[in-house]
Amino acid sequence: MNRWPWIKANILVVLLLSPVVSAAQTPVPVAVIVQTSQFEDQAQKDRLDSARDLKVYLRDKKKTLRLVETPAEAVVVIEVLGRGIQTQDTKSLERSASGRVEQRADKDKVLRVKLSVGEYSTEIEGRSADGEYVITTTWTQAAILAAIKIDTWIKTNRAKLP
Repeated sequence: MNRWPWIKANILVVLLLSPVVSAAQTPVPVAVIVQTSQFEDQAQKDRLDSARDLKVYLRDKKKTLRLVETPAEAVVVIEVLGRGIQTQDTKSLERSASGRVEQRADKDKVLRVKLSVGEYSTEIEGRSADGEYVITTTWTQAAILAAIKIDTWIKTNRAKLP
């Protein structure tokens, strides 16, 4: 039995599909930006701090994306819009310095970013949720959660990206 036609057909299929596979695995260029002005204020410092945190955790997503310096080099642009503390309707018990148990409102730390591709944009939120069993919430944790959502969005929409 001659196996050459079968082997040649398989090699041809692999060669034809190779560009599709390699294109799907190419990391998407992503830029993280912050709108700044010549005047410094706490909100601008917070955005710059969160942008640094976000870049640290996006660098770990090497299979999905690669960070670039400018929006001109990027397919996906992430703009850090701001961060803030949001008080929730839920309450937690906590022991005060005097030893009394007191109720306190749960306060989440929230990082908001805008993800843009061409004319399309959507807001993504990283929320470090407070609660009864949470010792502390951090801006870094909010950045990690935003990075995970950005990575998931890119994986979901990769085939549609330019």
